[in-house]
Amino acid sequence: MIEVKELYEQFCLRVPVKQYEADPADFRGVLKRELEEYMFLLDWMRKENILSDENVEEVGRTCKKINEIATSVFQGLHSRAFKQLSNLLGGRGKQPALGNSILTYVFKANEKPLYRMRKMENRRDVNYRDLFHIPLNKRGIVNTNRFSAPGYPCLYLGTSIYACWEELGRPPMSQSMVARLSNGVDLCLLDLRVPTQQQFSDHIIDYIRAYPLIIACSVKVKNADALFKPEYAIPQLLMEYVINNNVNHNVENRISGIYYTSVFKNDDFGYGIDKLENIAIPVQSPLSSKKYCRRLCCMFNLSKPTCDEMEQIKSGGYATTEYDKEKEAIVNHQGKVEGYEYSSFGYLEKRLNDKNLFPLYPIEDR
Repeated sequence: MIEVKELYEQFCLRVPVKQYEADPADFRGVLKRELEEYMFLLDWMRKENILSDENVEEVGRTCKKINEIATSVFQGLHSRAFKQLSNLLGGRGKQPALGNSILTYVFKANEKPLYRMRKMENRRDVNYRDLFHIPLNKRGIVNTNRFSAPGYPCLYLGTSIYACWEELGRPPMSQSMVARLSNGVDLCLLDLRVPTQQQFSDHIIDYIRAYPLIIACSVKVKNADALFKPEYAIPQLLMEYVINNNVNHNVENRISGIYYTSVFKNDDFGYGIDKLENIAIPVQSPLSSKKYCRRLCCMFNLSKPTCDEMEQIKSGGYATTEYDKEKEAIVNHQGKVEGYEYSSFGYLEKRLNDKNLFPLYPIEDR
């Protein structure tokens, strides 16, 4: 009998989905291929008596519907694609609601620090509000992003500065302004993260059902310079579903946003996958005459921004004799430093998390 650990490793290998320049397949072809390979894995699990015929057939129908959604997007039929996704998540006919298998995570108030980074060559007189979402009166500069359509501001946060840095394409740390945020209220989030082995073991059937959607939302962009990025189409439809849900439900049933693992997972550093987790939260009062979303302003407090260079100058450099001794003790056999806290990211977080150095301020919705 196969061990849960082996199954978990097989699932982790499926995301992110990488695309290569030499690959002739377009996004639809890549997605179809990945979902077919996923179904091969499930067929094997059925033969091993891990899954029932009913389980596998249900996931097969989900994969088929996700491919149909991608086709509708390429046909320019956005409304049909949204309806198809809504039916998939809400359930229709004999197909159970996929939304029931997508786990939600309640990110408790002040559970842990969150971070936001912006590349800014001019680092003088940067206001803490400059690190919040793009103002509503400047929505014309909002580009397409994985979980947000052009023109619709969204607050993207990382659970580590490293996650923010990877998402921005590894900009020079000296030109990257960073702020710490804290949520003063609980955030209910759709959880699309790569699970831990324990989470996978506890909810294995839910993850098996939901993984086709996680795969569809985790395809790396093939052409970063393209105006239309098909890899963002299904994640953006999912966020539209969240926004639509919030319009039609009371506060108690609202989903604040989406919790996901970065597609920039790599082996360059020895950090765990938990250091690559992000949260995307759409503005909830998009028609406001104010610059900032009132509801998001009420949810978060924000520190003044800083950067790695400034903090090194202030502290006389991060490296100390004690630091060097500790770092030397945790260098692994490949020469990588495994201790995140000893990296520039970790030391910058340590300073930002010092409430005396960086107190949090309420955000005015003016």
